[in-house]
Amino acid sequence: SLRGEEVPLVSLKGMLKFWEETWAEPDPYIMVALYGRFKGETGFRWHCLPVSDKTRSGLPVRRWVSTLLWRRKEVQGRTNGWLFVKEDGKTRAQIRDYDSSFLHYLELAKSRRP
Repeated sequence: SLRGEEVPLVSLKGMLKFWEETWAEPDPYIMVALYGRFKGETGFRWHCLPVSDKTRSGLPVRRWVSTLLWRRKEVQGRTNGWLFVKEDGKTRAQIRDYDSSFLHYLELAKSRRP
């Protein structure tokens, strides 16, 4: 699983490159393509992580990722760079950029199911 500062390292170009071919597998999966510097390594490198198409609890991962990729490509006209960017559309986002939004949705979820 991805944690912390790994999430913003997801490459839009890498995700789009593997998107179609992962549908054809007998056990569908999503290839999450990361690009960056990782602990214990020097320089920038690619890391590809296969993620299940659907979680054990039934969460449809592909549907949510598909919606995000569609938005980036069709609505924003982007096919390169980072999947998660700041408001300028170019600078790689950091986890802390999402802290307030995450807390908002967490509080909303708590209020709906205390």
